[in-house]
Amino acid sequence: MDFYSEISHILETMPEETTRIALKIGKKRNQLRHVMNLYAPFRDGIIIDTLEENGLGTDCQFARLWFYDDNKQKLQSKSITQPLDEEEKPISELGHMVDGILATMAEMRRFITVQNESIGTLVNRHADMMTNLFDSKEEIMVERAAAIGLDMELQAVKEEVETSYKTQAIKAVSSAAQSFAENYQGQVSPDKLVSIIKSNPDYIDHALNDEELTNLIAQKIAEKALSQ
Repeated sequence: MDFYSEISHILETMPEETTRIALKIGKKRNQLRHVMNLYAPFRDGIIIDTLEENGLGTDCQFARLWFYDDNKQKLQSKSITQPLDEEEKPISELGHMVDGILATMAEMRRFITVQNESIGTLVNRHADMMTNLFDSKEEIMVERAAAIGLDMELQAVKEEVETSYKTQAIKAVSSAAQSFAENYQGQVSPDKLVSIIKSNPDYIDHALNDEELTNLIAQKIAEKALSQ
C-alpha cells in the first residue's frame, strides 16, 4: 500500500469519536517531533500535504498519527513509513514545472477545503437563525391566540353581567308595577295619581323611558297650549 492510500485507509478506519489528530514526524521512529494538530472534519489531502511539507519522504521517513477524543484521551495511533530517495537526481526544467504544478494543486486543494468548511459553517448558522425565527413567530402566534381567547372570555363575562343586571332591573320594575297595581287598583283618581308621582319623582324617569307615553304627554301639552 502506497503512502497516499495508507493515509486514506487510516482515516476510514479511525475511531468514530475522534475529534483531533496530532501529526508527528522524524528521522528515527523513536524520535518524532510534533508538527500540527488537525480537527474534524478530517481530509486526507491536508494530512498528506502537511507531512510532505514537513519533510516526510525527503528529510524524514517516519511519521505517526495520534487520535484523541473530546476529553483529550488518546484513542489509538498509526505509524507511517515513507522511504527516502536513495539518490538525488538532478531535477530537469520539466521536473521543476511538474513540482510547481503539484504544489499549486495542493494549495488549491487546501483553499477549496477551507472554503467548503466556511460555507458549511455559514449554512449551519443560517439554518439556526431560520429555526430561531420560526420558533419566535410560533411563540408570538400562541401569545396572540391566548390574548384573543382572554378577550373573548372577558366579553362573555361582561355580557353575562349586563344580562343579569337587566334581568334584575326588569324584575324589580315589574314587581313595583305589580305592587302599584295591586295597591291602587280602582282607587287612583287624577289627583291621587299626581300626588303619587310628586311623592315618587323616580316614576317620571321611568315614564320618560317609554317612548309612547312620552309622545302622549307631549301631545297633551301641545293641545293644552293651543286651547289657551
